Amino acid sequence: MAKKYKGQKVANSGRRLRINITAKDIEKGTPLDPENCAAAECIKRSTGANDVSVHRGVVYIQQREGGQYQKFMTSGGLRLETIVFDRGGRFIAGEYDLKPVPVRLIAPKKRSPSAPRTTAQMNMATRRRVIPDVRRSARSTTKENEE
Repeated sequence: MAKKYKGQKVANSGRRLRINITAKDIEKGTPLDPENCAAAECIKRSTGANDVSVHRGVVYIQQREGGQYQKFMTSGGLRLETIVFDRGGRFIAGEYDLKPVPVRLIAPKKRSPSAPRTTAQMNMATRRRVIPDVRRSARSTTKENEE
């Protein structure tokens, strides 16, 4: 089954993308908005992308309307800056990397689709996604899922 984001196919990027976030991108950016934050504005400006979503762990870039999305991993530095920006702090202009998605070499063990999650799995999933006053993760569909 192919992965989808906003109803479109997603392809994992195999290459790194370096972006240079400027003061104009930061001024134009909106905190708590993955589609219009400083990093998203920079990616739109530098690549001419149609749609960009910068989340804490991943970045989705769609070059042309109706086309597939490229998925990148958010680098640690960019993740930290977006968290600071979302909480009302200052975003530092500079170069940041979007990392390629690692290739999974070992297939995960197959589980029955009806098998329930363990308590530890449910606790990890909840704990991993909730950061107060910071943009939603790419996995959540609405803001209510994080509260």
